[in-house]
Amino acid sequence: MSRQVTLIISFCVVTLIFLAGCDKQQNPSSDSVLGSVQSATTAMAGGARIEKPFQQQLSGAECYGGGGGKYAGDVGFGFPSRSNRVLAFTIGPLSDRLSPGQENNRPYDGAGTYPNIGIALQSPNGKSIAGFGTITVNPDLQSGSFAFNDGSASGIWDCGRRL
Repeated sequence: MSRQVTLIISFCVVTLIFLAGCDKQQNPSSDSVLGSVQSATTAMAGGARIEKPFQQQLSGAECYGGGGGKYAGDVGFGFPSRSNRVLAFTIGPLSDRLSPGQENNRPYDGAGTYPNIGIALQSPNGKSIAGFGTITVNPDLQSGSFAFNDGSASGIWDCGRRL
């Protein structure tokens, strides 16, 4: 009987610690591509519309500046989120050894056209589609478009807030 009580109390304490931790803001280091974490409300604003090779409307966006350190000048984009991404890309010079050719890209510096960006899509049936293309950031600094170099994929995106 006392062993069951101890297990129940231990479970309750662990659950309370976990729940208390869920309410705290997480702050990745400046070496993280995520920079600072947005609130859930901000993260769920925005979205994207994939026009090619399939049509899909995505609600939600997570767009993060890299801050300083290793990821200075990088901005990562994920729609509907970075962890559950149907559309993802990063503007800036990536030297992560996973993005060949992007290490010489210019850092994010506002509105404009960014060529040689690796863009990843996931189709509704789960097929991964990746290629290099161009990202355009509009003058509002929160929306733009994407297109693969070969024309096989394109669409528009909106972070729901200024970058």
